[in-house]
Amino acid sequence: MISCNDLKAHLGLLMTCESTDQGLLVSTSCLYPSFEMVKVIIRSHGDGFIVSDGGEGSQIALAHGQSDHEISKHFKNEAHHFGVHYNRSECFAQVETSDWLASAVLSVANASSNACKSAIEKARKDAEIDVIGNLFDRLQFAKVGADLVKEFEATGQSGRQYNVDVAAIHGDQRVFFEIVGSHQNSVNSKFVMFSDVGRSPANENVAVYSEALNFPDQVLLQTVAMIAPLNGIESMAKNRFLSHG
Repeated sequence: MISCNDLKAHLGLLMTCESTDQGLLVSTSCLYPSFEMVKVIIRSHGDGFIVSDGGEGSQIALAHGQSDHEISKHFKNEAHHFGVHYNRSECFAQVETSDWLASAVLSVANASSNACKSAIEKARKDAEIDVIGNLFDRLQFAKVGADLVKEFEATGQSGRQYNVDVAAIHGDQRVFFEIVGSHQNSVNSKFVMFSDVGRSPANENVAVYSEALNFPDQVLLQTVAMIAPLNGIESMAKNRFLSHG
């Protein structure tokens, strides 16, 4: 068994400290959605210190397409939760003595990490809603010969309830269309849903993507559903499933 002293020596490698013009740049064990370590800046302020994320968290969220208003809302919520502050795109804490630095570093890092994750997830969900509307419009335009229902309630074999993005229903035949994003959370959640609702001659699952999926994700989803690009979904749905032709 490794000793506590040896373990501290190894874990200490996770933390780096670099002197910069803005202050001491310190890495933490918290992660952004990109799995980059959250780094904070420690600078003197009067007799105490300010610990800040340097605005990095909000910049990452902005780069993922989230609006300034939404970013501010998420960061203010998380800052309040962790007892720190958010102003001018910066998450920060102010402490009077060095005794509180460790707590301030962890609080700022956690607030920045959590806010960034929630802001990006909200942006992804908003984008997915837009894509679902696009999918529904395309299927309507294709005149697939079926009733189209958004947010269709389906019951899995486990008894769990799911809201299917778009269901095309014609008699006893049902086709479930789900938008799948290129990020792992989306792929995994759609796999679980499709696995649970199952497939049969009268029930088909279709994972629809607007952004390219990597090959392993395609292979995984193909075990429980067809996969199809959003562009061209009209002809696939009409010719493969629901045309009376």
